[in-house]
Amino acid sequence: MRYWVHADTFDVGDLKGKATKVLEEASEACEAARSWERAPGDATPLMRRNAITECCDVIQAALNLAAALGATQ
Repeated sequence: MRYWVHADTFDVGDLKGKATKVLEEASEACEAARSWERAPGDATPLMRRNAITECCDVIQAALNLAAALGATQ
């Protein structure tokens, strides 16, 4: 499976803050995935969407860090 992501980066905070943000968002994604696994049947779609949204937050934070390190593509 292949995913294409289009995201605009933004420069907020210092480099250490950007690196820490990746870890924070990854932790939230892990918790969301665990919640999705434990969700009762009727809550599953909402919990799945929340887990995917948290994954997107990880991608955004990682791209912001990469941009701060000078990556352009």
